[in-house]
Amino acid sequence: YIKLSAEHAEESKPSASWIFSAIAEDPDFLTPIKSFRRQVFERLKGETPDLKALLVCYLAIEGLRSMNLFDSDVLSVDERRLLVSSLLEIAG
Repeated sequence: YIKLSAEHAEESKPSASWIFSAIAEDPDFLTPIKSFRRQVFERLKGETPDLKALLVCYLAIEGLRSMNLFDSDVLSVDERRLLVSSLLEIAG
């Protein structure tokens, strides 16, 4: 999950500023995304006995995704690599 998510977050994509308009027009726009992310999180919870490590890793990956989505990545390539390797270490 960590490797795949980190690789996906690194892919160059255009800014998603359109998402603000979509949310303004339809407040329920994010409902399916929230449901999917909750399902993924619940599945991961079922696969690990260490909830603390899961929370740290999951939220760090979501932060990487958010920075990419909103074109606000502040990490250098080396910092991103360090983060991913640290998350893999935490996840065991």
